[in-house]
Amino acid sequence: MNTQWKTYLIPLVLFLTAFLVRYHFLATYNYPMMIHEQDAVGYMDVAREILQWHPLPVTGRPPGYPLSIALFALLPVDLEYAARLASIFMDALVTIPLFFMVRSVTSSRTASAAAPLLWAFFGFALAFSTSPLSQSTFLFYLLTAIVLIHRSLTGEKTLMPLFLGGMSIGAAYLSRPEGIVACLYLACVVVAVRLVQKKQFKPLLKELLLLGVGVMLLVGPFMAAYRHQTGQWALTNKSAAAVKTQDGILVLNAQGELPVSPEGLALWKEYYGSLSVFLHSSLSNASQFAEAYIQVLPRWLHLLSLLGLLVLLKERRFTEIVCFMTLLAVTVPNYIVNISKSNSYNYPVFTLAFLCAAIGCEALRRSLLSIIPVSRGPLIRLASALVIAAPVLYFSIAGYSDAEANYRSPQLIEQAQLSGQVFRGAGELIKKHSRPADLIMTRWGLIGYFADRPVVTLPKGEIKDVVGYGRKHGVRFLIIDTMSVFSRRQELQELLNPLYGKELRSDYGLKPVAVLSYDVGGCVIYEYSR
Repeated sequence: MNTQWKTYLIPLVLFLTAFLVRYHFLATYNYPMMIHEQDAVGYMDVAREILQWHPLPVTGRPPGYPLSIALFALLPVDLEYAARLASIFMDALVTIPLFFMVRSVTSSRTASAAAPLLWAFFGFALAFSTSPLSQSTFLFYLLTAIVLIHRSLTGEKTLMPLFLGGMSIGAAYLSRPEGIVACLYLACVVVAVRLVQKKQFKPLLKELLLLGVGVMLLVGPFMAAYRHQTGQWALTNKSAAAVKTQDGILVLNAQGELPVSPEGLALWKEYYGSLSVFLHSSLSNASQFAEAYIQVLPRWLHLLSLLGLLVLLKERRFTEIVCFMTLLAVTVPNYIVNISKSNSYNYPVFTLAFLCAAIGCEALRRSLLSIIPVSRGPLIRLASALVIAAPVLYFSIAGYSDAEANYRSPQLIEQAQLSGQVFRGAGELIKKHSRPADLIMTRWGLIGYFADRPVVTLPKGEIKDVVGYGRKHGVRFLIIDTMSVFSRRQELQELLNPLYGKELRSDYGLKPVAVLSYDVGGCVIYEYSR
């Protein structure tokens, strides 16, 4: 087999390996959708619109990941399973651009395969990618954009890779709003590298225009549709929720309504008040994300990653360094908003770590060969490959075991039981005793998903105000569950009275129609008295 075929066969095998491992966990642990996965409801709604050939609802979730869901929904599976299949498929595809990123630094196919193998068996990715969320889709398009733009900056053919790289950036943006950071950063990378290469202004301008055309070919129609439907230009419709937190924008005002958040810089000024508070909050967020990241990977892998980065610096790989740092740059928006400090937001950084670790391993292997006489033959060179193979094998076994332990953890099983017994139970009861257009009010969109009914999100406020808000908006059923009350809606605790055999005040105008109680939690379903 010639070298060219090997170069393309290896990433294909790596992709299949990663996909099969992920599919094993998906098929083995077929848990119901849980609270931490409920963003998937919005993605599946968009996918459903795509399958029905309806205009895209651009004010909801972006369409990048839902397009993948729609493709897998053509298989004989339900929409949720299609969403999970799409997620693990895109997560496995990450191995392909990751292979070529290492390949751009070293000619060693062994080292190039190391980073994708680390990803294929990365315990957090094995546990996370089965969730029907958009991170894997975003990461694949982002890595593909980096590979293509790097190729345009270092190869003879510059224009087509640059155009395709722009399209990949556009696809990344249509998957997650962080894609706009990739667009701005990679445009700066093109300028910086061409200035170092002393390229003339006109060819550089042509490249930037071509990159922009590639991006706007996908993003332009989406932004135009958003402008048409909302009357305004915006990069994302989640800015208020990201800054103030989801619950922060759900606090009822004195009129019993949700206040309208300001747009743009006014939103940030209202929430933070001053630049110093903003900077302090951002640094604190960055520190917490860094702490979460450090805890996931073993110390020896952090050291290998650091070694790989030092190798790139020593070899003055300016183009590679600035391209690879895109994976860090796209996480910056996470530091300036208020979101959970989950490693799902660190997802791109892990690929950067594996990329640098593979380069570090290859540097150690070359150093070992340099101090051993080559005349000692191929056996020595084969043994030197263990410098790469041993840590990859160890990490793979540990990662698989970590993922297995996560799926069997009491915490996850409890969450699955809560979702299956309480949230699904409530949803199915409501679906059985309601009409398709009946509105339900709950903190969790997940219940609306199980009920297949439209949801009004449960606001924060005093009981009379919350109940009045639901009545004003035409809600028929109100669901109050233990998890939302004890963690986020403590002021509504009285509404759990029927769960403990107590009566609720009649002046609230609510009639309890069902009580679900289990060891993991419970809920009360109320119907509004008309």
